Amino acid sequence: MFDSKYGVFFNGHHSSEFGLIALENKKVEMPEKNKVLVDLPFANHQLDLSTIYGDQVYKERKYTQKFHLQADQYDKEGLYRLWTQVVNWLMDPATKTPLFDDVMHRYYYLAEVQKPPEYDEMLHWGTLTVEWTCYPFRISSIPEGDDDWDTFDFDFDIAQDVTYQVDGMVTLSLYNVGASTADIVVDCTAPMTISIGGKIFTVPAGKSKGIPLFKGKNAVTVWGSGRIDFIFYKELI
Repeated sequence: MFDSKYGVFFNGHHSSEFGLIALENKKVEMPEKNKVLVDLPFANHQLDLSTIYGDQVYKERKYTQKFHLQADQYDKEGLYRLWTQVVNWLMDPATKTPLFDDVMHRYYYLAEVQKPPEYDEMLHWGTLTVEWTCYPFRISSIPEGDDDWDTFDFDFDIAQDVTYQVDGMVTLSLYNVGASTADIVVDCTAPMTISIGGKIFTVPAGKSKGIPLFKGKNAVTVWGSGRIDFIFYKELI
């Protein structure tokens, strides 16, 4: 019934800091594909527009966990003070915030508690069922190209260079082994021009956002002079 080894980190605190014990009935929903289907006249099939912009679009997912609460002092006052602290911790963020599960803890959900937690009270203890509404994908907390051998995951990672010295023109390949298009942050020491995915981007010195990296192998050409870093994180279902 009780799974004291595992919990969640959310909004600056781990659930264990409140003495919460995660119960075994955790439920992590898989995201549903958001299909855009158009009926064709005089045809027995539909036109699928779901990937018209490149990727299959997914709907948000739910992450639900029930916790056991028990105050240090065995009275109602202590129990009410405890769930008051817990509920305010959970409900405080007004937007999606990283939610780390202790299982596969290097990935996080972007999550928000939108529905009020369900509280069931016993004599000196209670249970709190919490539902987070989440972005469809789990996001790696370790950037691609990280060369720490101790954290390398042979199931999901790929070894690749993400830092280059440019003197004129450099042609390279970047691999996105995630399940969705990644957003690159480009950090360069001087203005540069980048060709990727059939589009040209001119970026100033410093960090620039808004460059997509599609799934799989991406051919990249860079013109300029200086050092350039490609910073991105893979996303998995």
